[in-house]
Amino acid sequence: MTTDNSRADVLTQWLAAASAPDRELSRVDRSVPVEASPAQLGLWLAQEIQGGATGFATQHSYRMSGPLDVAALSRALDQLVERHEILRTGFYVDGHVVRQDIRPAYSLELRPEPVPATTGVPEQDLRSALAETARDGLDLTSGQVMRARLFRVADDEHVLVLIIHHIALDGWSVSVLQRDLTALYAGEAIEPMPLQYLDFAEWQRQEVAAGRYADGVEFWRGALAGVPQPMPLPTDRPRRPTQSFRGDCLHAPLPPEAVRRVDTIAAEAGATPHIVTLAVFVSVLAQWTGCGDLVVGTAVNHRPLPETDDMIGPFASILPVRYTVRDGLTFREHLDEVKRQVLDAREHEDVPFELILDSAGVTHSPAYNPLVQVTMTYKSGVIEPIAMRGLTMAGIPAQDIDVQRDLALEITGERGDQLSVAYASDLWDRETVEALVAAYAAALDHAMSHPDEPLGSVDLSLSLMSQK
Repeated sequence: MTTDNSRADVLTQWLAAASAPDRELSRVDRSVPVEASPAQLGLWLAQEIQGGATGFATQHSYRMSGPLDVAALSRALDQLVERHEILRTGFYVDGHVVRQDIRPAYSLELRPEPVPATTGVPEQDLRSALAETARDGLDLTSGQVMRARLFRVADDEHVLVLIIHHIALDGWSVSVLQRDLTALYAGEAIEPMPLQYLDFAEWQRQEVAAGRYADGVEFWRGALAGVPQPMPLPTDRPRRPTQSFRGDCLHAPLPPEAVRRVDTIAAEAGATPHIVTLAVFVSVLAQWTGCGDLVVGTAVNHRPLPETDDMIGPFASILPVRYTVRDGLTFREHLDEVKRQVLDAREHEDVPFELILDSAGVTHSPAYNPLVQVTMTYKSGVIEPIAMRGLTMAGIPAQDIDVQRDLALEITGERGDQLSVAYASDLWDRETVEALVAAYAAALDHAMSHPDEPLGSVDLSLSLMSQK
């Protein structure tokens, strides 16, 4: 007799098999040059266009309190480089193709160094040292896509700084890196990795060559046809001919009652809290720009094969969703349209972003990011901090923030109650972004309290101008 549970199990297995890629991931011959993946190619090209700018490097700094075993940490970092081939991958041009190859393991030569005394104020000196470390670029031809420095603040306090290029890392990868570093520092044995990012890159290249993304490319070609570029953002200053990536970030709490109502509105609409908060942001952008045709990106972590879960690499991509904001809609009606637009895009999120750019005929410019200049992400919940044996650890926010997008909004916090905005300081004064944040908070509060009123029932231009 077949039970309901067994039917569900069979259906689950069938659906998983039906949606799984046809080909398994296999190990590539390391002696044969392999093309860069679409994500790697896009990052390589962007850095070339920007003249080797440092905006494509990520900074990860950790304050370590307690008896640090410097030799163990140095050994763990070198083992990390040996374990993950992507951290020792070089890139070079071969005709009209960018290729990657695995280089021998290298030592980061970690050694404690004092914090340079530049101001006489210890914390300010440390911030200056972290900022100076981040300003040194990374040479993609060298195969060394990670650098490390260890500052001794006191006998029992150190700060570890890791600079890693985006071509080797995404958000998920940071968790993998921290997990492996913690285990290696403790002297734990880690299972060797039979497959690496290089194997995935070749698998994805063959998927592209076999036309596996053809339907998705056609979707994006139609969805993005004629999209305004760049987004007509009202800036305090004209765009520079070339991005400097200089930026700043501000943080603000969201209205508590509005945050509580987000889940209710989401459930009533069959949506997620991300889509609800995104719908509010899109409506604010439409008022601010005076344009109802907008592309807002959101990060997607595309790891289509289980073998990729423990890999470090640039798997994350940007989903460029195009939104049409129509006058006269209530927030609920607007939310339904935003939900449909997001779900339509998510059906084709496996298409590499670089193929989406090609399908949309987007021209690369050194003045702004192609297609997506504004992003919004939603990361509610508790983020587990890195923990290493015998040490109390805390992350340190990056100094002299480099921003790749004009505006990047992120909702965080255990309940989705915190808003962070990273912005290009070449374009805006801080007061302008503070006003934008105030406008978003006001719009969220009103939409959650009055979801059946028209979008334009609150004039946000007053909020946007109140702090100018």
